Amino acid sequence: MLSLDIVRAAAILLVTNSHLEAFLPWPALATGGMLGNGLFFFASGFAVTLALRRAGHGFGAWYARRIKRIFIPYLLIAVPLLFLGWKAVSDVEDLLWFLLAPREFWFLPAIAILYIPSYWLIRHASLRSTRIVLFSNLATFVVVAPFFADLSQWSIEQNAPLKTFFYFSLMTAGILKARLPEPSHHSLLPALTRLATATALYFGFLAFLAYTDMFEIQALAHLLSFIWVLSAFDVAAHPEVEKIFRRYLNSSIIFLSRTTLQIYLVQVPLVTLSSLRDWPFPLNILFLLTSIIVLAAVLAYLAKHFLDRLGTRWFRTA
Repeated sequence: MLSLDIVRAAAILLVTNSHLEAFLPWPALATGGMLGNGLFFFASGFAVTLALRRAGHGFGAWYARRIKRIFIPYLLIAVPLLFLGWKAVSDVEDLLWFLLAPREFWFLPAIAILYIPSYWLIRHASLRSTRIVLFSNLATFVVVAPFFADLSQWSIEQNAPLKTFFYFSLMTAGILKARLPEPSHHSLLPALTRLATATALYFGFLAFLAYTDMFEIQALAHLLSFIWVLSAFDVAAHPEVEKIFRRYLNSSIIFLSRTTLQIYLVQVPLVTLSSLRDWPFPLNILFLLTSIIVLAAVLAYLAKHFLDRLGTRWFRTA
């Protein structure tokens, strides 16, 4: 589905932009990371639902394929990073944490964990049960967030377990959206209006938090991002939008969509290079983004061919 490709491309662009704070003359422009993360998890829930509806798989085989697809590319970059000294490990425990549940790449263990309840929702839960899980999860997040967040600063996005709990809501929303009948599309204007309104509310609330320091209500930003993600998907799924992207940006969207994981993996270490940060703007941004695209393409190539050459059942591509 081109709409999913558009969503994934938008997600990686937003996440990448949020990592550019040290490279931009106006650090406040490096924003959108939470929106990009939300799009990722929503698209993941939507995509795995479609895949499981097309072909039924037992949990073990399905989960093995999902883990293989995310961790093989990661290991191909994690090992060189260890040899280059980017990550210091003091003992075997540190090494195992970095290889299996890296804090620097929090998305990997988060999505690996969330695949488990997602499979149950897709294969066994009714629409009513899925809705109950969705709204219960959102309500629980709003209630517990103030107790786990550092209320002296914007901190929820620094708390991996807490934000993973929230992003499960968006993954569940993606599952629910994929199981519902496809709506009939009319004018694009209402969808664009909803997205513009959601954008204004989200960034307006962030500005309010920055001005007032009322971080005890910061969980509301996540609820606004939830609304924004749903609005963004409605726009991306509109036939008029798909037609525009297919005509003018199809190749770029497909590339970004198919290398989102690789782009994420290579950019995390690259944005920490202090020497590159010292380059003048916009040369630093141009060189960084070019390096990210090239290395992501190389990583995607290596991961694909590495998997293709393995003859065991575990690593056979789906």
